[in-house]
Amino acid sequence: FFTAMNDVKTATTDCSSVVLFNIPCQHHCYREHRWMRNGRLHLEFHTPNSKTPPNMAQISLALEFIEETFDNGGKTFIRTYSKACRSATLMACYLMSNHDYSIKQAIRNLKEIQPNLQFSEPQMKCLKDFNTMLMRRGSSDEDDS
Repeated sequence: FFTAMNDVKTATTDCSSVVLFNIPCQHHCYREHRWMRNGRLHLEFHTPNSKTPPNMAQISLALEFIEETFDNGGKTFIRTYSKACRSATLMACYLMSNHDYSIKQAIRNLKEIQPNLQFSEPQMKCLKDFNTMLMRRGSSDEDDS
């Protein structure tokens, strides 16, 4: 599902959309931005600092954005500007949501690509919260049938 891409120029050449995680500038406080740049659709999120994982609203919006890209035959490049695992947190959530991976399976899959990948306590909490949300959504879907 994912490949390690250390060369941003090469990675973005093959992608039709980009999800960016940044630390906010004063004039961009915590807002999501969606725009076209260099012919690619971009979705940008701000987190308070490089150690803070994305929140549930950001994850949900990013997953919809990724699915929309895939549905149109494209690929999405997910990038953070530090090695703080915010992008890996989103990728793990994608695997959990779209491929029914457990938290452990998602992390194992990502570590096969990036062996030095480390998830912090806040990132693990984010994955657990996301998993809880998926389980609740699944049980409400069952209740509807």
